[in-house]
Amino acid sequence: MKKIILLFIICLQMFFSIGIYANNHQNQLEFAIKKDNATFCIDKRIELFYIVAMLADYPRINGFNANYKDDIKNYFSPYLSHEIFSFIKEIGQRWYLDTPTRFMLYFDNNFQLRKDANLPDDLISICGGIDKVRKFQNLLSDFAIKSNYKTFIKDHANFYNTILTTVNYNFSDFMEISRMENYYKQKQSKYTVILNMLGRGNFGPYVKTSRGTEIYAIIQPVTQMGEIPVYLDNRNFNNLLWHEFGHSFINPIVDKYIDDIEKYSKLFEPISSSMTSQAYGNWLSTVREHLTRAVTCRLAANRFGEDVAYLNYERFEIGHRFIYVKPLIDKLKDYEQLHGTYKSFEEFFPELISVFEIVTPEMIDELQKKVEECRNPEVRKIPDAGGFESNNVIIIAPTKEKDSIAQHQLTNYIKNEFMRDKKIRIIDDTLASNEDLSGFDLIVIGTIHGNDFLSKHFNELPIRIYDNKIVAEKEYIGNNLQLVTGWINPYNQDRSMLIYTAQQTEDIIRSNRIPYGSGYTIAEANKVIYYGNFNNPGQIWMCE
Repeated sequence: MKKIILLFIICLQMFFSIGIYANNHQNQLEFAIKKDNATFCIDKRIELFYIVAMLADYPRINGFNANYKDDIKNYFSPYLSHEIFSFIKEIGQRWYLDTPTRFMLYFDNNFQLRKDANLPDDLISICGGIDKVRKFQNLLSDFAIKSNYKTFIKDHANFYNTILTTVNYNFSDFMEISRMENYYKQKQSKYTVILNMLGRGNFGPYVKTSRGTEIYAIIQPVTQMGEIPVYLDNRNFNNLLWHEFGHSFINPIVDKYIDDIEKYSKLFEPISSSMTSQAYGNWLSTVREHLTRAVTCRLAANRFGEDVAYLNYERFEIGHRFIYVKPLIDKLKDYEQLHGTYKSFEEFFPELISVFEIVTPEMIDELQKKVEECRNPEVRKIPDAGGFESNNVIIIAPTKEKDSIAQHQLTNYIKNEFMRDKKIRIIDDTLASNEDLSGFDLIVIGTIHGNDFLSKHFNELPIRIYDNKIVAEKEYIGNNLQLVTGWINPYNQDRSMLIYTAQQTEDIIRSNRIPYGSGYTIAEANKVIYYGNFNNPGQIWMCE
């Protein structure tokens, strides 16, 4: 289905390509589209740097776009003796992961240093001084002229426009700039999402200019279809955008309140090791991260709802030991309730950081426990549910379904469908706590209210069931939804657990016909709505 959609998009792009190209030609081949006041673009400055970097064997190149990389090698091979390549190898050893992208934003499209923005001192220092900066600028400009870089860009206009057409399709509902500006009650002068086709990593730099602050999200592809790099409006992108753009709102405010924030610096000690390992080596940078991540969680709640925000954003931050995110989120909810009271986020800021005053050693202990809860189970993969031998299987059946008739029907269904194999044992949920279940694979059947065992352990999964919805990687609205999911046996991580559950008891009957594996299946009337897998970015198991 995705391939069909992509082919359709490409056909649309080919249909419109003449008009798009003419427009680009008038604008010196700028490849960009506007979405909610953000510019999504292929930036010639960033692109040239990574072309040179790739040819200089710079290590931070992504694994996409093989044909495009071959085109680069073929086109630029006559110019490999240019001094820019040896210079990149020399100066690149001094750079951090985000240095090149930050640096290139201080050039104009002719690779001259911008007159409306001053290069920060830390970038000058990282490059080895202003003389090195000017040498790099001169070499890059000279390489662009001698290699006729503009011709390479022109020759790939259809490729770039196809990428932008897919972005326009994938981000059709994009309203995140408005969402952030409404939350912070503040605007920035320019928002740009740069589609980084060659570089590895995602970054959120900003440039202070004479006209205001320009903020950027520089993103690598998620995947590719054929030879087209794909960028998606998904959880990772939203997290990146809200986070990186958020720093441009929050960091200047933090800088105004440094003295007040430093009063709470003792709170760094309980998480110092974890923060330092994530490149936040002091209290001030840790506070910036906590604040940005807390607001990101609230923006997720604003867009997707509280349950999605908790399962897919808040748990992720707490699991990475940003433990003060929780009290900050609670305080931000007050800000949202009193949104009309404050002229801006900055006006509320002193109230927000007052949260640190009430953090006690006992609260820290509780928050540290939450970290471990978010990281469970500590396994490398979720075992395939159903891939077990029948003589090592126990079925845990419900006894407390609300509807007595449905309870009786479900009991008969379990006996008729699951007990054909005489080696499989069945026990009631009320007796499961008295059994040693560690040596068995489990099949757990019932609603979360009707099966005590399921009620006890279901919240260990990154899924929630409510009367009107199931929440996984997103919300699925309905009153007769079914869920079949694999997980681990809570008493033995080497054993599996297969769960058949639903919002209504009667909908569990015949749900064994719903396909399942190591992930989860959401269905209605035994018809699959969505099949997903579990993944664990940063040791936090989540739905995808």
